[in-house]
Amino acid sequence: MRTVRPLVVVFGASGFLGSAVSRTLSALPVRLRVVARRETVLPGAPLAEVEVCRADLTARGAVADAVKDADVVFPFAARIRGTSGWRIAEDDTEAERTHVGMVRELVEVVDDSPVVVFPGSNTQVGKVEADRIDGTEDDHPVGVYDRQKHTAEWILKEATHAGRIRAVSLRCPRCSVPPQRPPPATGVSCPP
Repeated sequence: MRTVRPLVVVFGASGFLGSAVSRTLSALPVRLRVVARRETVLPGAPLAEVEVCRADLTARGAVADAVKDADVVFPFAARIRGTSGWRIAEDDTEAERTHVGMVRELVEVVDDSPVVVFPGSNTQVGKVEADRIDGTEDDHPVGVYDRQKHTAEWILKEATHAGRIRAVSLRCPRCSVPPQRPPPATGVSCPP
């Protein structure tokens, strides 16, 4: 019987997905290591034993420190370019390091084959003629971000096949945050 709480690590814990996952995990009986460049805010009185680490995960060695003794890793760090969002230039080496390099380093440095929950994107599949995407399609990513997510996912698939990790990729749909107050009436109506 396991008596030590599992160690769950969340990269990008101050970001959109990472902060939501961290808040949820903080209510569980786990050891939770939240890692981000910016301040990470969690609810008061968490059930989890929380360790907050401020780190730049693109720095060499930072990933190894962050995942030491991890049982589960959520590599949710992302490079977002201001108002352009996920539109990344071909020559953006920081984006490549964030979306692919950290995953590659994660696979190289982990011990004891942790579970890795990867935030893929439904846009990785590329253009699809069908009405629905069901996971049987071949991927043909178009944009730089989509290709980077696709590459990282393949690194995880290969590492899982080799027994280094146990990974799952969640092909998340695009998420948007509702505005804090309704926009002014424009005469255009959108169904909910």
